[in-house]
This record gives sequence, structure tokens and C-alpha cells, in this order.
Amino acid sequence: MILRVLLVHDSGLDVKFTASNRVEFAIDYARSVYLIILKIVSERSMRRSIPVLLLSILIFLSIQPLFAEAQSAKPKLTLDDFFNFVSFPDVKVSPDGNSVVIETERADWEQQIFRKELWLYRTASGSLTQLTQSGHDSSPQWSPDGRYILHLEQSGPTVTGIWALPTSGDKKPFVVVQPQTPQARIIQARLSPDGRWLAYSTTESGREEVYVTHFPSGAGKWQVSQTGGTFPTWRGDSREVYYFGVDSYLHGANVNTKSDEFELDPVRALFQINYIAAVGNAYDVSPDGQHFIFATNPESVSTPLVLVTNWTGDLKK
Repeated sequence: MILRVLLVHDSGLDVKFTASNRVEFAIDYARSVYLIILKIVSERSMRRSIPVLLLSILIFLSIQPLFAEAQSAKPKLTLDDFFNFVSFPDVKVSPDGNSVVIETERADWEQQIFRKELWLYRTASGSLTQLTQSGHDSSPQWSPDGRYILHLEQSGPTVTGIWALPTSGDKKPFVVVQPQTPQARIIQARLSPDGRWLAYSTTESGREEVYVTHFPSGAGKWQVSQTGGTFPTWRGDSREVYYFGVDSYLHGANVNTKSDEFELDPVRALFQINYIAAVGNAYDVSPDGQHFIFATNPESVSTPLVLVTNWTGDLKK
């Protein structure tokens, strides 16, 4: 068996090796050996793996001093660090590659909410600018021409609207789509690759349905799904829009991109699939619309039950 360690170095990062780094690397290496040994034990018969298991225990015990040294070299985690932890749910690179929009999330203990804010990082200057301050901004995406940053903003207990932030000029954000009722929510939003249309799903009818509107004006409104729909997505040429129905089928419809108004062919069911989408998008499609990728549950595989008898006899050998 060959164990290969691969170190990948990004030219944009300055990697420095210190004594603590070497200790941590040694621990990571030892952990890998330990896990590999345990994997061998699980895949081979127990009768042949007793010596290997004993060896793995010896290796694990021998690296305990390294664990202690590494832990003492690391800074202690304080309660302030723990309770003010900032996560980064989403990052998006601009079409020209010169900017990155970053979504942050942190706990606001005074207001008892999780604040979600958007920041803009300029790769050339290294500057970081806060874009939003409401504390309820999420799911950013760039327009294909880079002129706008689209995002969801929650303006009440349940109401969520779609806003656009210009990247030049006065940079004043404006609303593109706002739900028609206080109880409605906008769940998903996806710009077409040509930047002309915005597909989104909302619960304003009482159940989640997919609609399309002009971008960036938000003028006009066309309903795409009729019996429930979510997760709208576009083909690479904007000539087809997809969504998931409540029947677990992926649906699609051709779009006339030459018309100034949104013209949609009859919706057709493409195929059925069970997907996972706790957060983010459930799937994506290749630019030509010929291939789809999904997050799904793996098919259950039965694991044989192995009974090992007289295993203590091997310890005496």
C-alpha cells in the first residue's frame, strides 16, 4: 500500500511553515495513518486484522504528546470568540473576476437575531466595503453584465423581497419584486444568463409557485408553474426555464428570447427524481440543457453481518 501526501499551493497565498505547523502536519499525518489502519480493519476479516489493530493502537498512543504540544501552541478560544463567531454562507465572484460579494452571518444578542449582511471585496486593492445594513440580506448573485448585485431582503417576520444593488452610479438599492401579501415569502430567485429575466418562487398564492418578471425593472409578471413549483433554473442560452414540481418531477418550458415580452411554450414534465435541498439550490444544468446534476440520497446498500468466533485465540498467536 502506498501513502501519498499531496500539498497544493495557491500562488495567491503566502504559506509559512513554523514549528507549530510541522507539529500539526505530523498530527494530521498520524491521524491519516490511524484512519487508514482502521479502514483496513473494517474491510478485511477480523481474524487477519488483529495484529494491525494492535499496531494502530500503539501508533495512536505514541502521537499523544504531539496532540498536547499542538494544543498548547494554539490560541485559546474565549467565550467572546465563540458567541461572536461569523460564518460565510455564500460568496459570489463578479463576471469580470475583479470583485467578490460575500454574505456574512453572525448572532446579534441584543436584538436576538442572526444578522445577515453583504460585503464587497475588491481583488485589486484588497478593500472590503459593507453593502447592506438591514441585517436581513442574503443569497447574493451578480447580473451577467456585472452592473447589479441581486439579493433577498427580509422586511418583516415573513415578507422577503428581491432587491438589486447597482455597482456604479449612486449605488442606491431598489426593489425588483415585493410579495403582494404580508404572509407571502419569496423563496428562490434566479437571473437568466442573458440578464433580461428574473425567475423566482413565491408563496403569495397560498403555495409556492414559479413566476418570471423583467429585470431590472420588475415590470410584468408571468406564472410558469400551475400546480406548485420551486427552484427555478435557466438553460445557458436563456431559451428554457426549469423548476421542480410538487410531484417530484423536473419540469421545463421553452422561452422565446426574441420577443420583448415573456413568451413561454407549454410546460412539460421531464423526469422524476428525489432530491435533497436543505439549503441552496437542489440542482444545476449544463449550458446546453442536456445534462443535470442533483443532490440525492444514496441508494441503501445492505451490509453483510460477519460473526467472528474464537477471536481471543488469535491474541495468543
